[in-house]
Amino acid sequence: MSLDQLAARKITARPTRLPPEELAALRELLPVTWQLDGDSLQRRITTPDYATGIALVVAIGRLAEELQHHPELHLRWGAIDVQLWTHDVQGLSELDFVLAARIEQCIRAAG
Repeated sequence: MSLDQLAARKITARPTRLPPEELAALRELLPVTWQLDGDSLQRRITTPDYATGIALVVAIGRLAEELQHHPELHLRWGAIDVQLWTHDVQGLSELDFVLAARIEQCIRAAG
């Protein structure tokens, strides 16, 4: 499976917590900038300026609304920190990785 195939996945079932072997396999589909940290998936996105950061936060917000899955976002000049986890399962679900893949597509599109 590719990053684009992961991003295109439709999640219709209630999320379930992923076992460690599935976490590792899905993590490998993402760029190395995404890190597993305990029960969350994290990435720092660097931006050239504050306005670009705001635009990316808005774009990520739209993706989150489409999936009804909302990441923790911290914006500051030059960077956005993204943290994903699924509250309902107190850990990571496939939904977190689908959103991460869509965020990657968004970053690529922004140039």
